[in-house]
Amino acid sequence: MILGTLSLTNFGVYAGTQSIDLAPADRKRPIILIGGLNGSGKTSLLTAIRIALFGKRSIQFHKEQGSYERLLRRFVHDNAQGEASVALSFATYNLGEREDYGICRSWKAKSDGKVQEQFEATRNGLHDQVLTTTWDDFIDALLPASIAHLFFFDGETVGEMANAEGAQSLLRTGVSALLGIDMLDRLNEDLAFLIQKRSKESQDSETKAKLASLEQDLQDLARQKGELESEKATADEELAALTVRFTEADNRLKETGASLFLERKSLGEELQSAKTDFEAVQAELVELAAGPLPLALVPDLLADVREQDQKEQQALQSNLILDVLEQRDEQILSLLTGTPEASIKAISSFLQGDREKRKQLASEEVYLHLTPEAQELLSELDEVLKQEISKAGELVVRYEQAEERLRNAERKLAMVPPEANVADVIQQRVKVQKDVQAAMDRCTNLAKKVEQNAGIITFRQAERDRIIRRLGAAQVEGNEGARIVRYANKARTILDAFSGRVLERAISNLEELILKSLEQLLRKEDYITGLHIDRGSFALTLRYRDGQELDLDRLSAGESQLVIIAILWGLKKASGRPLPVIIDTPLGRLDSHHRDNLLQNYFPDVSHQVVLLSTDTEVVKEDLPHLQPYLDKSFALEYDSEKQVTTITQGYFHAG
Repeated sequence: MILGTLSLTNFGVYAGTQSIDLAPADRKRPIILIGGLNGSGKTSLLTAIRIALFGKRSIQFHKEQGSYERLLRRFVHDNAQGEASVALSFATYNLGEREDYGICRSWKAKSDGKVQEQFEATRNGLHDQVLTTTWDDFIDALLPASIAHLFFFDGETVGEMANAEGAQSLLRTGVSALLGIDMLDRLNEDLAFLIQKRSKESQDSETKAKLASLEQDLQDLARQKGELESEKATADEELAALTVRFTEADNRLKETGASLFLERKSLGEELQSAKTDFEAVQAELVELAAGPLPLALVPDLLADVREQDQKEQQALQSNLILDVLEQRDEQILSLLTGTPEASIKAISSFLQGDREKRKQLASEEVYLHLTPEAQELLSELDEVLKQEISKAGELVVRYEQAEERLRNAERKLAMVPPEANVADVIQQRVKVQKDVQAAMDRCTNLAKKVEQNAGIITFRQAERDRIIRRLGAAQVEGNEGARIVRYANKARTILDAFSGRVLERAISNLEELILKSLEQLLRKEDYITGLHIDRGSFALTLRYRDGQELDLDRLSAGESQLVIIAILWGLKKASGRPLPVIIDTPLGRLDSHHRDNLLQNYFPDVSHQVVLLSTDTEVVKEDLPHLQPYLDKSFALEYDSEKQVTTITQGYFHAG
């Protein structure tokens, strides 16, 4: 299946008729990237596709579960006088032959609150009345509504499911719907009903009463299930609305400065800490300045001191040896008796010149009088100053950082408003926060009740089945009803065995597919070496490289989300259905490392057609080079806040 053009007429924020081509032109480039800020109609595109394909059944994909009519009314543009429509084209291949389909679902909201809907389907450009009438059956053969959430999903929902319970629930529903286990269960139920119906004649009063009681219990439980699910849907809707209100209250808190007021204690502590750090660095600098460091400012004077000390040392040495040299020279000349006179004069002249030089050195003024210790310090001063200058550089950097931190702390504390100015805003946020927590508790309690209800239904069905099997075994031979019951019982026995084998084989295959998908996503060699899906509860257990079991809740938030995505990917592979993948908010709350894993290892390979609905903070400019080799086309949703209308333009936030 390849999605083609999606046309929206007065749908949500899309006024008039606007179209977007979702079909990739190049098989090697399966990705279609659509960018839009929050509120620009990004999610509305996914909703439009679901409504077009599934009609009334699309309501199951919405947290705001209510009536289908309410959903349609909600997505009529304000200026459309109650009329809207969505149209979608797509292509499929059957034995190598391409077939093109087109569907259009339009509706009009009447003054009495009711909604009138029309649906039309075409095949290869021609209206097809049979296809129009039997559309639900046709689309279920191609893309059953029960598994659509595995192919068209929200990245935020993946984040919410990133825990052990979420993975368990996803596996339970995915295996049942995607691999046909639910059909086997329905067949088993139908056979049980047939046995019960055919066995009524041989039932004693006690058995009849027991079966009647069980049937009544199951009916009551089914009704209770519907009520609980409806109540939970309402609670989910209330929680979503309260969450929006809390976000708004939180934003007002920041806008008014009330958030700073709430943080005033920590801001005061931060200011004190910044002052302490600043004063400590300042003291270190003062201590450093009290040492030899200032001498680094006068390198020329230090050079003069060294030169003068050298001259003084030479003068002292010359004064000490002048008298000795005169006596030595006289003795040398006296030893030259008999030597030619010219030679004696030359030697005498040399010795006298040497003494004159030394006399000149000895006449140098001596005023430093450096001690040996001072001379040693002077010789080591260059290395000491080098170390002191390096330390000073580090302290200056720390001083500037401490000073900046101190200024920021003082600035934030100065921005704290008086309590009287923000008391109402704070009180309102606290109230909404309590309401949100109460709604979350209610949703949690209702979810537990739904689970308990499902468990009781399973128990009652098993109890009823035991009685029915006992009745079937007690039937008298030769009776037509008995023959039917006998074969129905055999069929159920075979069906149970078949279901078990199908489930075992399907889960074993699914374990391999999910593990392979997870390895591609995590890109950590031998990090997770195996996984196991419990055949009864569908609980997922991972195996670490050393063979130890690794619970999903022990993984990081990013790794847990990748596990959920690996499950979705594995289920898609197991289905064997060539279906497109649409992901709203594709990167959710993932960190940069796990974002890169999805960009490079998941999006390019998950399907032959991948539609990404992203904000500008998810797929950012730096991510585009990773997607570019697989990107066929991109669009931007430009929202005009004054007209409250979104326009579809070419290029991802003007980047392509």
